[in-house]
Amino acid sequence: MKRLTLLLILTLCGSLLLVGCGDRTATPASGTATANPSSDATAPANNGYPAPDSAGSNEGYPAPTAPRIAEARPADALPTAASDTVGVVAGTIATDHGEGAAPIEYGLLYIAELIYDENGEPQAAAYTDDAPSATTDEAGNFAFTELPPGEYALFYWTPQGSILLPDLATNKTLIIKVEGGQVVDLGLLVYDF
Repeated sequence: MKRLTLLLILTLCGSLLLVGCGDRTATPASGTATANPSSDATAPANNGYPAPDSAGSNEGYPAPTAPRIAEARPADALPTAASDTVGVVAGTIATDHGEGAAPIEYGLLYIAELIYDENGEPQAAAYTDDAPSATTDEAGNFAFTELPPGEYALFYWTPQGSILLPDLATNKTLIIKVEGGQVVDLGLLVYDF
């Protein structure tokens, strides 16, 4: 008997709760701010946006934003080398899918020293967890500072795996030569990934 009474009470409470959820005419308690306090019948009713008029006007709606076009960072905005024993590599990275070069925002880049064969030819580049890394800003700008002199390759990290970035002119590995006290400006690098 107790179980039946408890089951009946729970069913009744659940039903009342569901009925309350379906009430779309509920009004806020007095003193509570509303999204549209105006009682004017012409006031917008769609979350602050007016309904389009019969002529198809979108007046009152926010305008769509144009895609940002990437631009190389000005030379006077590049970082400088901290000393004559280290160099800097800087640039801007963007992607283009046919709509203009859009900056890669907050992308992760790594730089790794090249590995040479016995004849002095570059064979590979690989980065480790302690390799220098840089995160792009909202304009796609990046900089690696305090790099020891040497020859490096640039990697772009993706969740699917890292991409060894090619030289855009030759489509071969982008080889970056760093010298102490110097800044290497890679300019605007536009890829289609």
